[in-house]
Amino acid sequence: MKNINLLPEDLKPNSYAKRVNFFLKKLSIVFLVFLICIFLLGGFFYAFLVYQNRLLYSKIQNLRSEVVALEYVEQRVFLIKDRLSKISNILSFRNFYTVKENFQNILNQIGQDLQITRFELKANEINLEVNFRDIAESEKFVTYLKKSGGYMAIILREYDSNLDSFGYKASYTLIMK
Repeated sequence: MKNINLLPEDLKPNSYAKRVNFFLKKLSIVFLVFLICIFLLGGFFYAFLVYQNRLLYSKIQNLRSEVVALEYVEQRVFLIKDRLSKISNILSFRNFYTVKENFQNILNQIGQDLQITRFELKANEINLEVNFRDIAESEKFVTYLKKSGGYMAIILREYDSNLDSFGYKASYTLIMK
């Protein structure tokens, strides 16, 4: 069938308007396809970001669990270090029994004329506080300490007459070999 145009000729669109109309229709179709492509790319980009977000969230959760595990391991390492330091302190006192036997021998040789009021054993030294009845017992005590040979130095920290209680009071620091 033929197109019948009932409009008068002077109302008929001219060729320039037809071309502009045709161009605008083509341009709107191209623009619509471009917008559809942009929306599709935006949707794909959004889906990609959601996937990356979930992936990063799972990595963060894994790292959190690893941090908790490492904190537990760090706590255990700290406890082990503390125990090792305590063991080393105990091992540094391994010659405690030797020191005790030396003092027991000295006390047996000197007799009842002295009193040990303070005995502090450290890693490399012994701090003593001794009460004597007379000065001769003090000299005898130091002589026996020197004879035992277990000390690098015998340092007299304090020497005082304490006539109210026992006689004389002396404080020594014995530095072990």
